[in-house]
Amino acid sequence: MKIVLDCNVIISAGLTDGVCRKVLWEVIQNHILYISEDILMEYKEVISRKKFKTAKRYLYSLVEIICEVSELVVVKKFEFTLPDAKDLIYLNTALSSNSDYLITGNKKDFPEEKYITTKIISPNDFLNL
Repeated sequence: MKIVLDCNVIISAGLTDGVCRKVLWEVIQNHILYISEDILMEYKEVISRKKFKTAKRYLYSLVEIICEVSELVVVKKFEFTLPDAKDLIYLNTALSSNSDYLITGNKKDFPEEKYITTKIISPNDFLNL
């Protein structure tokens, strides 16, 4: 399957040994993970926040791994309105790559269940597929 991961999944995977870490390793090992330059910039911006200071080195290492195993997408702009316009980078990347799933811990940020070819699901939903 083709997958895009929201930043909250990556951060959670890096901080705790739980569902999001399982999702990340499942995606890396068995699926195609897509990223864009905008997503990479967001990952790095979030990691640089003061609250992640103690985990910063580990989180940056995790992003390096993601860069090595992911497919970089040239993003097309789609016309959708989301509660937070910053989340469009994930939706545009997912749609530009024809991803099957956009996995996010904040499904409320994506009010529709499906956008064109991409279904929005939670980490738990993904593990239950």
